[in-house]
Amino acid sequence: MKYFVISDTHAHHKETIEALHKAGFDINNDNHKLIVIGDITDRGSEALTHILWLKDLEDKGKAIILRGNHDSFIIGFLMNKNQAFNWQHNGLDTTIDDLDHRTNSFQTYCMIYDKPFNTDTFLEWERITQASINKEYPWLKKWFKSHKDYYETENYLITHGIIDHEAEDWHKP
Repeated sequence: MKYFVISDTHAHHKETIEALHKAGFDINNDNHKLIVIGDITDRGSEALTHILWLKDLEDKGKAIILRGNHDSFIIGFLMNKNQAFNWQHNGLDTTIDDLDHRTNSFQTYCMIYDKPFNTDTFLEWERITQASINKEYPWLKKWFKSHKDYYETENYLITHGIIDHEAEDWHKP
């Protein structure tokens, strides 16, 4: 098996495809497998396209997808946990805009409903948008949550983040 390992694609779908093509990844080669080391969303504008492509590869056994911190942000959003900081500072806004089929989704909500641009309004918008995305993509939250924190081969341990080296068994931090 030849592994193609990529990380932090951040919804830059076109660039990811180009990089994998340049590296020789062939989706039709049974000996090629893609390992994505997390952070598949946020920052780039092609979140939905990227998610659907990766899900299809994973469903076909052509990809292993690990969870990164940005993937945890989308899980938090879909579970209605306040993600205001990550929405404002870590690119979650671009992912939510793409999944919600809007540009500047929160700002648009404030303008349409004549709401103040504040924390209470954000939480209200977040609950409404989270429900809408979960309704349109009922599989999305479960899919993101299904990704593990690491992948282990005979010779390599692959992870987006850190391993708890102080735990008795690092598999169970």
